Amino acid sequence: MNTKYKILTLQSVGRRGVWLLSPIFCILYPHKLIELTQIVPSISLSRRPLRDDVRREILDRILSAELEPGARLRDTSLARDLGVSRTPVREALLRLERDGHLVADMGRGFTVRALDAREVEESYPIIAALECEAMRLAPISSRTLGALESLNSEMAQADNEPEHRLSLDLRWHCLLTEGCRNVRLLSLLESLRDVVRRYELAHVRELGVGTTSTRDHRRIAQAIAGEDPQAAATILRSHWRAAAESITARLAQSRA
Repeated sequence: MNTKYKILTLQSVGRRGVWLLSPIFCILYPHKLIELTQIVPSISLSRRPLRDDVRREILDRILSAELEPGARLRDTSLARDLGVSRTPVREALLRLERDGHLVADMGRGFTVRALDAREVEESYPIIAALECEAMRLAPISSRTLGALESLNSEMAQADNEPEHRLSLDLRWHCLLTEGCRNVRLLSLLESLRDVVRRYELAHVRELGVGTTSTRDHRRIAQAIAGEDPQAAATILRSHWRAAAESITARLAQSRA
């Protein structure tokens, strides 16, 4: 190789992130860096796998009720709609089926799972137990307690905005457990929070949100500040149990 030239790999340069073009090189001639992206435009990649972005987009449509229970989903039409290939769509749909949001219909694609009281009865005790364990493992500072109180106050002022209030509620619970260093536990929590959020969104759109959440939140924070983790866990379990009972009762009424 001519000593005046040196080929540098993309990873060696990396000044502007990652490019979706291959192969791409840079030439040092003799001391000047020439990037071939001056000739070919670069396309930046997401930090997450494409299937994760596709999964989140489909899930958001389910949560927003744009895709209602019973709606049929096909990978071909979704891929065309999202402007991606079928592979990440198929992977996202299979993940959503495993998480309980979709039902596979052999040879006919997937359908959005119907809201089901049994799923509530199964899921809510699990998320209560996981949150209690994550809260136990998370060091909660006075600064975090202040942030929890601030979110709770914002929730109390959002009575006429049920979906916004529910979004604040989710942030409150995430903040309560974010100090936990058990990655697998947090991953399980994230998956279950998506499940219960679907039920809670449907619930608040129909009935609005009561004052139970903010009252329970305040009591949990007070127990943590008073260094009484057992009391905090007891209130948190009761909080999830009351939510499950309210939602199952409403589902029973809607089917009566």
